[in-house]
Order: sequence, then C-alpha cells, then structure tokens
Amino acid sequence: MKKLKLNFIRTCNSLVILILVSHTMIAKTIILTSDQQLTDLTDPDKKIDMSTGYTKRDASLRDVCEEAKRNGDHILTIAFDEFFRQYRKR
Repeated sequence: MKKLKLNFIRTCNSLVILILVSHTMIAKTIILTSDQQLTDLTDPDKKIDMSTGYTKRDASLRDVCEEAKRNGDHILTIAFDEFFRQYRKR
C-alpha cells in the first residue's frame, strides 16, 4: 500500500512539473476536464472554460493557437485532468 501511495505521489508531482515546465519550453497547454470539452474543440471558434485557478478563463482553440503563434510557441499540449474540474462551473 505504501508503494502504491508513493507511486501516486510521484505521478502527481511529475504532472505538476510537466505543466509548469511546459510553459517555459515554448509550449501552449489546454487542460480538458470533460469529454464534452474534447468534442467542443472540433469547432475551433467555440469558447470553452480553460480555468486552472479561481480566475475564469474562456477561450477557443483558435484563440489559444493565435496566442501561441504571437508568443512564438511551436507546441500545443492537450491534456485531460479531472483535478482542474473543481475550478470550473458546469
């Protein structure tokens, strides 16, 4: 049980590091919290909730890509993580 808990903690830490480092590695990140958001991305102009904190942030795939282009980013990372669901109203 302790080994499982330790592996879980290491996985969580790796995810946090990946998210934090990805912003410095010329990458833009979208974190999805539902299957519906993945479906919504098929319409590049549909705005979805991309909040990762208490400040609400709605953006479309096109908005994110245009912002990345302006910043010189070359990578778009799309991840699914239920943790951030707590910051998003349904």
